[in-house]
Amino acid sequence: MRLTDYAFAVGWDCICDEPRDRTVVVRDGVPVGAPAGVREVATVERLFALVERAIHERAHVLRVRYDGRTGLPRVIVTEPAEVRSTDVTVTGADTVPMPLRAGALRRLPDR
Repeated sequence: MRLTDYAFAVGWDCICDEPRDRTVVVRDGVPVGAPAGVREVATVERLFALVERAIHERAHVLRVRYDGRTGLPRVIVTEPAEVRSTDVTVTGADTVPMPLRAGALRRLPDR
């Protein structure tokens, strides 16, 4: 059985003015009203796709910690091969590198 209606928390570990965690709601496999800053990772499938991309692109750094109960990636730390620094980043953008955290996965009731 495929999980299609669920919610989870996602956020980046950073020192910034933005809220650290956002709750993402997914209905029928599609994120509903996901903030712009988290759309790239706004479903469980997109979290796994981020990890797969890092593997395929031979990321310089890739560390993933999974939740033992749900299998959801809890922390994703990746640094693209072309970026070399002492820090790590999720996307390789021109921002301060930071780990992505996800968790608190819960099934939503049927509508």
